[in-house]
Amino acid sequence: MYCILVYITYEEFQRQNSENHEDDVFLKPPVVNKELFFNPNCVIGIIFDYLLEQTGIPKELKNKIDLRDENGISMELNRHPPHNNGLEIFIFKKKYNLVLITDDQEILPLIADNLPRDAPEKVTPEKAVPDKN
Repeated sequence: MYCILVYITYEEFQRQNSENHEDDVFLKPPVVNKELFFNPNCVIGIIFDYLLEQTGIPKELKNKIDLRDENGISMELNRHPPHNNGLEIFIFKKKYNLVLITDDQEILPLIADNLPRDAPEKVTPEKAVPDKN
């Protein structure tokens, strides 16, 4: 039995969101998402501590961290008693993303943002088809 956490480390998150990020691009390799398998058949407190340790998130940020499923639904880890079983909230083989909730209640996913800051507009299907003239 397992679930998958998709994440970047807290250090990578800070680097990715720093003011000097664009200078960093040429000095360090790009940030890529990692996957961490965890056993949901365990108490929530141990799962949460394990995820924090593996992702390098400082314990003082524990109350600002949560997981979201692929649909953006919050697991509200801090609202569940730490002695409850993880199977009460986690679904076997499902992927979850790590998020940081700021003081302003902004939700910042701790996943790779590899698009350049000046990325071109998205290509729509109409633009992707070459003109036959």
